[in-house]
Amino acid sequence: MAGIVLGELIRAQGANTFIGTTVQMRGEGISHLEEVEPGSCASACAFAFMGGVERSVANGSLLGVHQFYNPDTPLMDAGDVQVLAGASLLHSISMGVDPRVIVAASGTAPEEIHWFRRSELIDFGLDTSAEWSDPWRLEPYKAGVILTTEFHESVRRSISVTVFCRSEDRLWRLLLTEPLPPHAATIDPSDLFSFSSQYPSAPELSLGSNTYAIGFEDIEFQRVTEDRILLSLNLLNTLDSSAGEVLSFDPDFARVFGTLLRARVELPDGKWLKAAQSNCI
Repeated sequence: MAGIVLGELIRAQGANTFIGTTVQMRGEGISHLEEVEPGSCASACAFAFMGGVERSVANGSLLGVHQFYNPDTPLMDAGDVQVLAGASLLHSISMGVDPRVIVAASGTAPEEIHWFRRSELIDFGLDTSAEWSDPWRLEPYKAGVILTTEFHESVRRSISVTVFCRSEDRLWRLLLTEPLPPHAATIDPSDLFSFSSQYPSAPELSLGSNTYAIGFEDIEFQRVTEDRILLSLNLLNTLDSSAGEVLSFDPDFARVFGTLLRARVELPDGKWLKAAQSNCI
C-alpha cells in the first residue's frame, strides 16, 4: 500500500520516474559529474514507479513484481487479499498501465520476481519512452500524392505524420494529426496553438542538426474536430535534400498538455521525396 501511495504522490506532483543507478564518475576533473548505470526496481517499488507521468527503464535496468504478502502474517485474511488486489488493479489502471501487470504479479510467488521483458515494458505501457515509426507510405490524394507514416510513443499514443507540397506554390508542408485526448476536449484551438509567452519556450521544429523556432507565420492551418487535432506547418523548401534526416516537432504546449502533437520521424529515401514533390496536391 505504501508503494501505491508513493506512486499517487509522484503523479500528483507531475513527476517522471526512471530506473537506473546514479554513480559518481571517476577520473581527474570529472569526479563532480555523475552517470547512470543499470538499476532495479521491484515489489512495492514497481507501484511507485507507475506513478511517473513519463516512465523510463534504462538499458540493462530491471522492473519486477510478485504476489503481495505480509512477512509477519504468512496467511493473510481473505478480505485483506481482496482489498489489496482491488487497490493494485485500480492503481495500475489510473496510472495508465495495462492491468496485465497485476496478472503477472499475482502469478509469481512472493519469494520470486517476474522481471518484465523489454516487449512487456512497452506493451504494458510501463516504459513510455519507447517510440518508433511505421514505414513511410506514398498515397494518392486529390491530383497528387502525399507521404505519410505513423509515429508511436509506446502503445498508448500514435500520431499521423504527413509530408506533402501544394501545387500552387510547390512548398513543403508538415501535417500532424492526433486523436483528441479527453483532457483536450474543451480546448479552443486558438489557445492550444497560441505559442504565447505563457509557455516555457517557443515550439521547435528540428531537421537533422538544425533547429527552427515556429511562429504564427509558419502555421498553414490549425483545427480541433470532434475527435481529432490537426496542425499543418509550412516547411523549408529544402526538404527534398534532407532524405534520411530526422524531422521532429516539439511544441511548447506539450509541456502543458502532455505529449500532444510531439513527433519524431526519419525522412524517407530521396526518391520518395522527389516523387511527392513532383506530384503536389
